[in-house]
Amino acid sequence: MRFGHVELFIQDIAAARVFYEQVLGAVLVSEQAEGRILWFELGGMEILLRPGRPVVTNADDVADTNADDATDMNPDDATDTNPGDTGRRAGQTYRDSLSALVLYTDDLAAEAARLRGRGVRFEGDDGPGCLTFRDPDGNWFQLTDPSGH
Repeated sequence: MRFGHVELFIQDIAAARVFYEQVLGAVLVSEQAEGRILWFELGGMEILLRPGRPVVTNADDVADTNADDATDMNPDDATDTNPGDTGRRAGQTYRDSLSALVLYTDDLAAEAARLRGRGVRFEGDDGPGCLTFRDPDGNWFQLTDPSGH
C-alpha cells in the first residue's frame, strides 16, 4: 500500500485555485468537471481539490452554510450534530483541527516572509519553528524546516 494523493474538499473553487497556484506556488496539473475539480502538484505530492462542504467550527458557521439544518446545534459541543448537518467539524486552532498538511522548507524565515507577502496570515505555531495557517476553506497547514526537529 502507498499514498496516492491528498484530497481536499473545498467550497470556493476560484478562491482555492488562487491560493494553491499564486500563494503556495502549486502547479496546476489537470482540470476536470469543467474546472470544478483541480489537480495540483506541490513538492512532489499531488493535491486534488474538489467541491465539498466547508469546515464547520461552530453553530454560527453552520447557520451561514446550512441555515435550515442548524437549529439543533449545540455550540458548546463540537461533536453534536443533527441529521441534516453534513459539515465537517474542526477546531479554531491547529491542534484542535481534524488534520493538516505539513510543508517543508529549507529556509523558514524566507518562506514565511514570501507567504506573508502573498497574503498568508499565520495563526500561531505548533511549537518553535512550526508556523500554522489555513487555506480559504479552513484546511490547516504547517510550515517548518525539518532540519530543526
